[in-house]
Amino acid sequence: MKKEELNQSLSYRPELDSLRALAVMAVVLFHLDAKLCMSGHLGVDIFFVLSGFLITSIIAPKIAAGDFSLVNFWERRIKRILPLAFLVVTCTLLASQFFLFRNELKEFSTDGAASLLSVANLRMLFSNGSYWGGQAERTPFLHYWSLSVEEQFYFFFPILLLLVAKFRLRIFPVIAILCFASFIAYMFESHRSPDSAFYLPQFRAWELLIGALAAVWKSPPNLLRRLPSAFSLICLIMIGVLLFMAPLGKSFLQNLFVCILTIALILLYPGAKGVMKKIAEFAPLVYLGKISFSVYLWHWPIIVIFKEHSNEWGAGEVSAILGLTFTLSALSYALIENRIRLSQVNPGWVLVSGLIPLTYCFFLRSPLVSKTYRVTQHEVPEFYFLKFEISPKNVKLSPLGAVVPPKPKMNFGLHRETHGLESYRADSESRVLLLGDSHGGMWANQVLSVCKEQNWSLNSFVCQGYPPFFEIPINPEKLPVRKNFSKAEAREYAEARLQTIDTGKYDAILLAARWEVYVRDEEVITKFISYLSKSAPVIVFCQPPRLELENIRVGQYVYHRGWQNKEEILLAKRDLGKVKSLEARLGLLPNVFLFDSGIVEQQSQVVVADKNRVFYFDDDHLSEQGAEFRRVDLAEQMRSILVP
Repeated sequence: MKKEELNQSLSYRPELDSLRALAVMAVVLFHLDAKLCMSGHLGVDIFFVLSGFLITSIIAPKIAAGDFSLVNFWERRIKRILPLAFLVVTCTLLASQFFLFRNELKEFSTDGAASLLSVANLRMLFSNGSYWGGQAERTPFLHYWSLSVEEQFYFFFPILLLLVAKFRLRIFPVIAILCFASFIAYMFESHRSPDSAFYLPQFRAWELLIGALAAVWKSPPNLLRRLPSAFSLICLIMIGVLLFMAPLGKSFLQNLFVCILTIALILLYPGAKGVMKKIAEFAPLVYLGKISFSVYLWHWPIIVIFKEHSNEWGAGEVSAILGLTFTLSALSYALIENRIRLSQVNPGWVLVSGLIPLTYCFFLRSPLVSKTYRVTQHEVPEFYFLKFEISPKNVKLSPLGAVVPPKPKMNFGLHRETHGLESYRADSESRVLLLGDSHGGMWANQVLSVCKEQNWSLNSFVCQGYPPFFEIPINPEKLPVRKNFSKAEAREYAEARLQTIDTGKYDAILLAARWEVYVRDEEVITKFISYLSKSAPVIVFCQPPRLELENIRVGQYVYHRGWQNKEEILLAKRDLGKVKSLEARLGLLPNVFLFDSGIVEQQSQVVVADKNRVFYFDDDHLSEQGAEFRRVDLAEQMRSILVP
């Protein structure tokens, strides 16, 4: 590596702080309301580019001069990043214990521990999945994913540059090749697995490396300084348009454009004059850039807490969030971030201090901390799914059939000759077959109750997360394989159901599923139901409206929000327009009848509870009380089919 390849000085550049200010404003506004800054998430990409540029500008000259210490570099990063990161995690955990949903405290504490250990990106990927999902947005540590990516980069990148110097390689081509390889990988991964492309450092490295390229690029003498200031102003305007006006998209092209424009602005600015110089060195903007790290860490937990306790935001709530964020950021920048960074504090003590919030994480996970609410004014919401769950594992059945034991086990065996799970054997010849995923289990207890009342036999095939339909004739290659089914077991399950359908002589077949996950399989579903309807009338259970809040116990959430005394409790629902259309088309098939969930909907909300009963168990399953609410109508519809 040659010294002359490095063209960046280490002198302070206020315009970079202004660029940070623009990026953090975009992120905060986007998190407040995407309508305020439609592509504000790209502010993180700007941070990545700036980090790559600044770190390389610091490291590369020292390596070239033989004056670089890897240990000293990591010590500076520890003092710069970790004190504030530890403080925000600690305060967020404390606030979570009192203000956030207690049922999720165990998950939040794990998220906090992952943030402390700089693996938040991995935690979010494997536990919450998509960054854009509702479940991810409930954790107050979601934003730590980007900090973890940067910290992972800071660990490996200096080692790479040392190896480049040791083997006397030219730094620019090496970084350029790695940058290009990472971008190509990111581009392909975005199509194959968008979540992995979003969170994993190998697919995000190109954004930091493109900043590194700018730091080591050797331009012709004074070339950039001779360009008109208008060029840098145009770049700034285009970045603003991308962040604030471009429609929200998840294409890699948006990321690429904002990174290129950021680099162009960094390289072009040294020759800027006039309006551009005044904008970039505007004191309030520069100050916001200085505290941008604090703003970034504080803003998201504050937003999550406010969201948890306010259904609709007005100017007052937004002002409170921004005011609290700015106040905490200014204080933590002055008292923690800047003071420790410039002090003689031993970095080892900073690391040791991280044991305090880490211990707190384990404490919150322990039985010493209550994670539930006492339900006092409602019936406790029940869900009898496991009573009807059938699985090919663990239990061997006799050919006579499986009978539900008094205390149901977690799994039931499956055999082709058992006709599934024999929930009730009646004296009459009338027989009912229930097919379903977890939504089949949701209705199963009420179906069983009706069958016992009417003296009808009931057999069922209900398996969580597994489609109740399949291609006929069976195509083993197209059968889905889930965590609870191997390929061979999936085939056995399909064959058992088909044999039951063909030989069971049922008077009615009931089909229930979470249809939203199967919309793309409409052709297979239609053919399957048509096949069923040739042997017996088919009742298709419509999917209940799905709540916006994911994976919550609704009864617990009602008490968390203090709504237990309300006459009627409503929560926001998701748009299931495609599901409604699918169900309507299925209802037009011969010998097919629809059974509606009966849940009351009011525009964009649904009634989840009244003063005595909670109708939902979680975000997409009715509770036993919710299913029981429809029992009379279910019995009437089943009688209209089975009773001559």
